[in-house]
Amino acid sequence: MKNSDHYDKTVKFFRASAIERQGYYDAKPQGALEHNIWQMRIRKIVLELLDELSPDPDISKVIDVGCGRGDFTIEIAKRYRRFSEVWGSDFSKETLEIAQRNGAALEKVFFREANLLNMPFKEKSFGLCLCINTMHHIHKNDISKSLSELARITDKYIVLEVKNNDNLYMRYVRSKALGGINVYPTSVKEVSGVLKKYGFRLVRQKGIFLFNWLSPLLVLVYKA
Repeated sequence: MKNSDHYDKTVKFFRASAIERQGYYDAKPQGALEHNIWQMRIRKIVLELLDELSPDPDISKVIDVGCGRGDFTIEIAKRYRRFSEVWGSDFSKETLEIAQRNGAALEKVFFREANLLNMPFKEKSFGLCLCINTMHHIHKNDISKSLSELARITDKYIVLEVKNNDNLYMRYVRSKALGGINVYPTSVKEVSGVLKKYGFRLVRQKGIFLFNWLSPLLVLVYKA
């Protein structure tokens, strides 16, 4: 599939999920409007890691790239009050409109439409960059470009969730089209190799299972 075809289908998929399921794209058809258990586990892991990182005085502005409907962005802003600004960005206009409505009453929460391949922010704009449940929607040919953009706008920490291509389940089952759109797992080695070029080293990794090699989903922490 061409890159442009993949992104066109992905935009249409998220537009439909915003209209039909209030942005809960992983909710089961006719089921409750909520995130699935894997994503709830990932969010718990990310918050545990942020509890460790948040006291760092170099973290003031934070961005949640691929924020979707913005509920996690808002949770972060409320949980870590010392952050001066918490931004959410997403390429789906319709989904971002839900986020903007949800966060309208919060002064330090901002949302902006953005493409991960060309982020509309200056270099080192954020002390900490989150990118959760997003990288697998980037075409395999664009992984390096997307990671370079995360590195460009980040001053110190990148917290990244990936679909682990070294896990057999993710490679052979979930790597197939999901809801009509392709997903692209990646590996810790690939991600670390790219980010190393921009001065980021892997300092933590944690999976949804006890052993990382068994985990189809991994959260990686990189430090400049």
